[in-house]
Amino acid sequence: PILIVGGGHAGLLLALMLDHAGLPVTVIEAKPPEAILAAPFDGRALALMCGSRRVLDSLGLWPLLEDIAEPVQGVRVRDQGTGATVAYDAAEVGEPAFAYGIANRALRRRLLELALARAGITFLAPAHLIGLERRADRVVATLAGGAQLTARLIVGADGRGSVVRLLARIDARRWSYPQTAITFALRLARPHDHCVHELLRPAGPLALLPLARDLC
Repeated sequence: PILIVGGGHAGLLLALMLDHAGLPVTVIEAKPPEAILAAPFDGRALALMCGSRRVLDSLGLWPLLEDIAEPVQGVRVRDQGTGATVAYDAAEVGEPAFAYGIANRALRRRLLELALARAGITFLAPAHLIGLERRADRVVATLAGGAQLTARLIVGADGRGSVVRLLARIDARRWSYPQTAITFALRLARPHDHCVHELLRPAGPLALLPLARDLC
Protein backbone atom coordinates (compact mmCIF):
# COMPACT_ATOMS: atom_id res chain seq x y z
CA PRO A 1 0.00 0.00 0.00
CA ILE A 2 2.95 2.38 0.42
CA LEU A 3 5.47 3.59 -2.16
CA ILE A 4 8.70 5.33 -1.10
CA VAL A 5 10.72 7.25 -3.68
CA GLY A 6 14.33 7.52 -2.54
CA GLY A 7 16.60 4.89 -1.01
CA GLY A 8 18.71 7.12 1.22
CA HIS A 9 18.76 7.13 5.01
CA ALA A 10 15.23 8.49 5.40
CA GLY A 11 13.60 6.27 2.79
CA LEU A 12 15.29 3.06 3.91
CA LEU A 13 14.63 3.66 7.60
CA LEU A 14 10.97 4.42 6.88
CA ALA A 15 10.73 1.20 4.83
CA LEU A 16 12.15 -0.81 7.73
CA MET A 17 9.74 0.86 10.18
CA LEU A 18 6.74 0.11 7.96
CA ASP A 19 7.90 -3.47 7.52
CA HIS A 20 8.19 -3.75 11.31
CA ALA A 21 4.54 -2.62 11.49
CA GLY A 22 3.53 -5.34 9.01
CA LEU A 23 2.89 -3.05 6.03
CA PRO A 24 4.20 -4.01 2.58
CA VAL A 25 6.28 -1.27 1.01
CA THR A 26 8.06 -0.62 -2.29
CA VAL A 27 11.16 1.57 -2.53
CA ILE A 28 12.18 3.24 -5.80
CA GLU A 29 15.86 4.22 -5.97
CA ALA A 30 17.83 5.79 -8.82
CA LYS A 31 21.16 4.09 -8.02
CA PRO A 32 21.71 0.33 -8.41
CA PRO A 33 22.14 -1.50 -5.08
CA GLU A 34 25.67 -2.63 -5.92
CA ALA A 35 26.76 1.01 -6.41
CA ILE A 36 25.39 1.95 -2.98
CA LEU A 37 27.01 -1.04 -1.29
CA ALA A 38 30.38 -0.34 -2.94
CA ALA A 39 30.39 3.46 -2.46
CA PRO A 40 33.75 4.76 -1.16
CA PHE A 41 34.11 6.81 2.00
CA ASP A 42 33.51 10.47 1.08
CA GLY A 43 34.14 12.17 4.41
CA ARG A 44 30.48 12.83 5.20
CA ALA A 45 29.19 11.79 8.60
CA LEU A 46 26.34 12.45 10.98
CA ALA A 47 25.56 12.15 14.67
CA LEU A 48 22.61 9.97 15.61
CA MET A 49 21.24 11.52 18.78
CA CYS A 50 20.22 9.37 21.76
CA GLY A 51 16.54 9.89 20.87
CA SER A 52 17.21 8.30 17.50
CA ARG A 53 18.82 5.37 19.26
CA ARG A 54 15.64 4.86 21.30
CA VAL A 55 13.58 4.76 18.09
CA LEU A 56 15.98 2.23 16.55
CA ASP A 57 15.93 0.17 19.75
CA SER A 58 12.12 0.00 19.66
CA LEU A 59 12.32 -1.39 16.11
CA GLY A 60 14.95 -3.97 17.02
CA LEU A 61 17.42 -2.26 14.66
CA TRP A 62 19.98 -0.79 17.04
CA PRO A 63 21.84 -4.09 17.71
CA LEU A 64 22.30 -4.34 13.92
CA LEU A 65 23.81 -0.82 13.69
CA GLU A 66 25.78 -0.56 16.92
CA ASP A 67 29.03 -1.91 15.47
CA ILE A 68 29.30 0.98 12.98
CA ALA A 69 28.42 3.72 15.49
CA GLU A 70 30.90 5.41 17.84
CA PRO A 71 29.43 6.71 21.12
CA VAL A 72 29.83 10.41 21.93
CA GLN A 73 29.94 10.75 25.72
CA GLY A 74 31.18 14.32 25.95
CA VAL A 75 31.38 17.64 24.12
CA ARG A 76 34.23 20.12 24.56
CA VAL A 77 33.78 23.61 23.10
CA ARG A 78 36.43 26.35 23.04
CA ASP A 79 36.03 29.91 21.78
CA GLN A 80 39.44 30.77 20.35
CA GLY A 81 38.63 34.46 20.31
CA THR A 82 37.94 34.78 24.04
CA GLY A 83 39.47 31.59 25.43
CA ALA A 84 36.13 30.64 27.02
CA THR A 85 35.36 26.93 27.28
CA VAL A 86 32.35 24.78 28.09
CA ALA A 87 32.10 21.03 28.64
CA TYR A 88 29.14 18.66 28.53
CA ASP A 89 29.13 15.06 29.80
CA ALA A 90 26.41 12.52 29.10
CA ALA A 91 26.78 10.95 32.55
CA GLU A 92 25.53 14.21 34.10
CA VAL A 93 22.14 13.71 32.46
CA GLY A 94 21.99 9.95 33.02
CA GLU A 95 22.66 8.91 29.43
CA PRO A 96 25.32 6.44 28.21
CA ALA A 97 25.98 8.79 25.26
CA PHE A 98 24.67 12.04 23.81
CA ALA A 99 24.95 10.70 20.29
CA TYR A 100 26.69 8.20 18.03
CA GLY A 101 29.04 9.26 15.25
CA ILE A 102 28.53 7.32 12.05
CA ALA A 103 29.71 7.68 8.45
CA ASN A 104 26.92 8.40 5.95
CA ARG A 105 28.13 5.62 3.67
CA ALA A 106 28.22 3.03 6.45
CA LEU A 107 24.71 3.83 7.66
CA ARG A 108 23.15 3.78 4.19
CA ARG A 109 24.90 0.52 3.31
CA ARG A 110 23.73 -1.19 6.48
CA LEU A 111 20.14 0.06 6.11
CA LEU A 112 20.12 -1.18 2.50
CA GLU A 113 21.43 -4.60 3.51
CA LEU A 114 18.67 -4.88 6.11
CA ALA A 115 15.98 -3.72 3.65
CA LEU A 116 17.09 -6.17 0.94
CA ALA A 117 16.80 -9.01 3.47
CA ARG A 118 13.15 -8.22 4.34
CA ALA A 119 10.51 -10.10 2.39
CA GLY A 120 7.97 -7.31 2.92
CA ILE A 121 10.15 -4.69 1.22
CA THR A 122 10.37 -4.53 -2.58
CA PHE A 123 13.42 -2.59 -3.75
CA LEU A 124 13.31 -1.33 -7.35
CA ALA A 125 16.65 0.02 -8.56
CA PRO A 126 17.81 1.59 -10.71
CA ALA A 127 14.40 3.14 -11.32
CA HIS A 128 13.23 6.69 -11.99
CA LEU A 129 9.83 8.26 -11.29
CA ILE A 130 8.58 10.34 -14.23
CA GLY A 131 4.83 10.62 -13.65
CA LEU A 132 2.37 10.83 -10.77
CA GLU A 133 -1.43 10.75 -10.94
CA ARG A 134 -3.73 11.24 -7.97
CA ARG A 135 -7.02 9.34 -7.99
CA ALA A 136 -9.79 9.20 -5.40
CA ASP A 137 -8.48 6.13 -3.60
CA ARG A 138 -4.89 5.78 -4.75
CA VAL A 139 -1.93 7.29 -6.55
CA VAL A 140 -0.47 5.92 -9.77
CA ALA A 141 3.27 6.29 -10.25
CA THR A 142 4.84 5.95 -13.70
CA LEU A 143 8.48 4.89 -14.03
CA ALA A 144 10.88 5.54 -16.87
CA GLY A 145 10.24 2.71 -19.29
CA GLY A 146 6.47 2.88 -18.82
CA ALA A 147 5.89 0.61 -15.80
CA GLN A 148 3.17 1.81 -13.43
CA LEU A 149 2.72 1.22 -9.71
CA THR A 150 -0.34 1.96 -7.58
CA ALA A 151 -0.26 2.81 -3.89
CA ARG A 152 -2.46 4.25 -1.17
CA LEU A 153 0.37 6.58 -0.16
CA ILE A 154 3.52 7.85 -1.86
CA VAL A 155 6.41 9.24 0.18
CA GLY A 156 8.95 11.62 -1.31
CA ALA A 157 12.29 10.75 0.33
CA ASP A 158 14.27 11.76 -2.76
CA GLY A 159 16.21 14.75 -1.46
CA ARG A 160 16.22 18.49 -1.98
CA GLY A 161 15.53 18.15 -5.72
CA SER A 162 12.56 15.86 -5.02
CA VAL A 163 10.78 14.65 -8.14
CA VAL A 164 7.82 13.64 -5.97
CA ARG A 165 7.48 17.22 -4.74
CA LEU A 166 7.65 18.59 -8.28
CA LEU A 167 5.11 16.11 -9.65
CA ALA A 168 2.80 16.69 -6.68
CA ARG A 169 3.12 20.46 -7.30
CA ILE A 170 4.23 21.19 -3.77
CA ASP A 171 5.94 24.57 -3.65
CA ALA A 172 9.23 25.14 -1.86
CA ARG A 173 10.94 28.37 -0.86
CA ARG A 174 14.71 28.40 -1.41
CA TRP A 175 17.55 30.61 -0.26
CA SER A 176 21.31 30.22 -0.11
CA TYR A 177 23.93 30.92 2.51
CA PRO A 178 27.17 32.55 1.30
CA GLN A 179 29.24 29.93 3.13
CA THR A 180 31.47 27.00 2.24
CA ALA A 181 32.03 23.87 4.35
CA ILE A 182 34.88 21.39 4.11
CA THR A 183 34.55 17.83 5.40
CA PHE A 184 37.33 15.30 5.81
CA ALA A 185 38.45 12.40 8.00
CA LEU A 186 41.40 12.31 10.37
CA ARG A 187 43.28 9.29 11.69
CA LEU A 188 44.24 9.99 15.30
CA ALA A 189 47.53 9.33 17.06
CA ARG A 190 45.87 9.75 20.47
CA PRO A 191 42.43 8.59 21.75
CA HIS A 192 39.46 10.91 21.24
CA ASP A 193 37.97 9.77 24.58
CA HIS A 194 34.53 9.61 22.93
CA CYS A 195 34.34 13.41 22.86
CA VAL A 196 33.33 15.91 20.23
CA HIS A 197 35.82 18.78 20.14
CA GLU A 198 34.57 22.05 18.68
CA LEU A 199 36.66 25.17 18.13
CA LEU A 200 34.77 28.43 17.59
CA ARG A 201 37.04 30.41 15.31
CA PRO A 202 36.60 33.89 13.73
CA ALA A 203 36.61 32.27 10.27
CA GLY A 204 34.06 29.65 11.28
CA PRO A 205 33.69 26.58 13.51
CA LEU A 206 35.78 23.43 13.35
CA ALA A 207 34.25 20.30 14.89
CA LEU A 208 35.71 16.81 15.27
CA LEU A 209 33.16 14.00 15.52
CA PRO A 210 34.36 10.53 16.59
CA LEU A 211 33.55 7.88 13.95
CA ALA A 212 35.70 4.97 15.13
CA ARG A 213 38.35 4.24 17.77
CA ASP A 214 41.03 6.22 15.91
CA LEU A 215 38.95 8.18 13.38
CA CYS A 216 37.21 11.58 13.45
